[in-house]
Order: sequence, then structure tokens, then C-alpha cells
Amino acid sequence: PLTILRCTVLYGPGDTINRAIPNFIRSALAGKSIEVAGGQFLRDYLSTDEAARAVYLAATSNKQGVYIIGSGRSITIGNLAQIIANQSNPPVSIRSTPKKEGFHVMLNCSKAKRDLGFIANPFPYQLPKTIQWYKTHIRNI
Repeated sequence: PLTILRCTVLYGPGDTINRAIPNFIRSALAGKSIEVAGGQFLRDYLSTDEAARAVYLAATSNKQGVYIIGSGRSITIGNLAQIIANQSNPPVSIRSTPKKEGFHVMLNCSKAKRDLGFIANPFPYQLPKTIQWYKTHIRNI
């Protein structure tokens, strides 16, 4: 038996990869405006806690197959930036630049819901925990 989980874009404590959520948080904590290119594109973001729960459900299930793991709810990158900007203290501004090429990430997670009972808490679930991790662990933001 084989089970494969294909996760959407993950975020959470310890994530320092050069991509939207870590970059936006670092900018906000440094008091800098958040720069957004392609803010109109949709993404499905999932906390690492939720991804770990999906792994547990798959490991303890008698089902097998390939499962798309995400919240099934997409938000624009621009809305993502606004949520992070509003949670910084003080709130920071957003500077948008157009991006001509890009893509949307909108997932159908119904098979994981049906077979594994996985229903994710959508973004911004665990965002405060992620921001606190950055405040505690990242020096010279």
C-alpha cells in the first residue's frame, strides 16, 4: 500500500525560504513596507500544523492513494500581504507592482476529506504563532 500527499504552499514556524509569507513577515517586523508582485494571483496556504495532521490521518488510515492536501480555499497574494501588514505593530504599508505572468493555486481537496476525514483550518490559522516565531528567532530582520 502506498499513500502520497501533495501539499499546497506551507507556512509556519521555522520557515525561512524566500517566498511570500516569510518575506512579508520579515518586512513587517522590520517596519518596512511589504512589496507585492502579482497580488491578484490566488494561492492556497496551509499551516505546517495542519499538514502534520494530514500526515497523521493518512498514516493511521487504511486508505491509500494520492491526496491533495490544502485548505481548499484560496486567497490573493495581495490579501495575504494585507493580513500580515495589519497584524504588525504598527501596521505597515503595502507596495504593489504588477506581474504579467503568474498562476492561480486553487485545490480540490475533496478526496482527502472523504477518505481521510481531513478538513483544514484555512489561512490565517497559525499565522500569529508563525509571526511570534520570527520575533523570537530571527535576528537582524
